[in-house]
Amino acid sequence: MAAPKGNKNALGCKTSGRPRIFDTPEAMWNGFLEYREHCKLHVKPLNKTGFCSFHDTYKDLFNEYKDKVEFTGVIKKIENQCENSLIESAQLNLANSAMNIFVLKNHHKYTDRQELLGDKESPLHIVFDKKAEKL
Repeated sequence: MAAPKGNKNALGCKTSGRPRIFDTPEAMWNGFLEYREHCKLHVKPLNKTGFCSFHDTYKDLFNEYKDKVEFTGVIKKIENQCENSLIESAQLNLANSAMNIFVLKNHHKYTDRQELLGDKESPLHIVFDKKAEKL
């Protein structure tokens, strides 16, 4: 939402936007390691929301780091470890499996069905093989 016309709240501000929590990918990784130790101590699965809460920030700010090329690798590592933690905690019945499934579907792009989309220029043509049905 844009600020109202004539808004002067930012006058005199020496910075623009929200302040960054992590200045370097290494600082972000060290912050994740702190969070991981916290989760081990409290027997909690890792997740991005928890990571953000632990560092008193927001998911949308975390996602803004994805636009910075130097943070790409560490973001992928963090997301992979969070995803793996959710899967393992569900497999070991350490957490509510339904909640883990919800998080994996909504934050890690898991799906239990395929969606096939076409458009006017290249519509989908689906051919069913009757022989394959009998197998």
